[in-house]
Amino acid sequence: MGNRENGQIRDIFRKVELGNVGAVKSYLKHGGKVNVENEGGVSLIRHAANHKQWGIVKILQDKGAREKVTIPKAKNVPEETQQGKGTRRERFQDRKKKKRRKDR
Repeated sequence: MGNRENGQIRDIFRKVELGNVGAVKSYLKHGGKVNVENEGGVSLIRHAANHKQWGIVKILQDKGAREKVTIPKAKNVPEETQQGKGTRRERFQDRKKKKRRKDR
């Protein structure tokens, strides 16, 4: 692997840590490998699971990741969060809108 490829892999692993769903979708849309591993041999889906990024785990599973990861069912967590619907920012904005409507 070249330096550029290594840099791209490090970038996508960092974005997974941060929960950047949009970046992961873009990476996959532009030909990124679902089953890529970092220098330590950790797969992208395992990295997402280690950082509790369940929405990203779901996306990678849907795209055919070889490694199987069980997504835990959380209590008191909206279903869309468990299913990986939207980014953290989108979910935050939705909660903000709901609160504004409630305060009216």
